[in-house]
Amino acid sequence: MELFVDCGNSRLKWVQWQDGCLREQSSLPLAKDFSIADLKQHWLGMNRPRRVLMANVAGKVIVSQISNWCEQNWGMLPEILRTKARGYGVVNGYRKPETLGVDRWLTLIATRYHYPLPACIVDCGTALTLDVLESNGRHRGGVICPGLNLMGQALLERAPGIQATMAEQCLNEILADNTAVALQIGALQALAGFLERMHEQLPKLHWIITGGDAAKIKQELNFPVQWVPDLLWKGMIIVSQNNEFNQ
Repeated sequence: MELFVDCGNSRLKWVQWQDGCLREQSSLPLAKDFSIADLKQHWLGMNRPRRVLMANVAGKVIVSQISNWCEQNWGMLPEILRTKARGYGVVNGYRKPETLGVDRWLTLIATRYHYPLPACIVDCGTALTLDVLESNGRHRGGVICPGLNLMGQALLERAPGIQATMAEQCLNEILADNTAVALQIGALQALAGFLERMHEQLPKLHWIITGGDAAKIKQELNFPVQWVPDLLWKGMIIVSQNNEFNQ
């Protein structure tokens, strides 16, 4: 078994890769007071993996915590995945390739291997990112904007007169009768409108959507888009099986 770990902006996610299948995907919120003790109850009973591969955009502290735990309990250190200028059939389109988030790099790799090109990848997490991959595997670049929850939370922080709790709501109406739902509908429609506009400006692409809020946002779009919830894990699988990782 190999353990894949994704340290995102707001959640720590992991999944076991065994016998050609992704198994037992789990996650924890990465709050400011997160400590490795939060993870022990989930990992102590886990069989020792053959390898641990980690993608991280959450900073050095969480990597250090997880690395220490893996070394103390399993006698191994995680293999930290890093963005490259080129690799796995993909050419990074950023001027400074290392500044492209490794999560986005992995989704580009997965798209290159598994889906029709040219493609546009929309990852709906704390931030919403959009990346275009050409037919030859060249990354044209991307766009970043606040994600669904972050958009609402930012307004609450900057407008103290707004009293609302950003809880999960059923957003079946276009207009709301309370502030919490009004914020969520506004954020959802803003992101849907942004993607509709980008779709007009980036024609003839195969659109893929992934990330925690992908299913919710996909429902609001008026153009065909393929939902791939495990796109990042598919990129990790390719990297784990390819000797290029160790070069």
